[in-house]
Amino acid sequence: MSEPLTMESFQPHLNKTFKVRGGHHAFPLVKIEEHRVEDDQRHLITRTPFTLIFRSVPGDILPTGLWTFDVEGEDVSFDLYVMAIHSPFPGDQDYQASFN
Repeated sequence: MSEPLTMESFQPHLNKTFKVRGGHHAFPLVKIEEHRVEDDQRHLITRTPFTLIFRSVPGDILPTGLWTFDVEGEDVSFDLYVMAIHSPFPGDQDYQASFN
């Protein structure tokens, strides 16, 4: 993709599984969080900042880094820098990819 990724780039893929290309890790995109931008700062940005939240099971942690993800059942992929984060739900492991 040559254009900058936006929240709208990911909306059609919400609740779909993202699989690490060449790996065994796969997890669904469960949330797209929009970050608030103050009105006086809006002119400084080219897109609304957002974070993608993925959910998986604990134990086999995907290391922090840049990974190519294929969206299961679709002919689309994304290069995402993801990291494991705390999950508010016991028995889950969440990951995030943030866009400023």
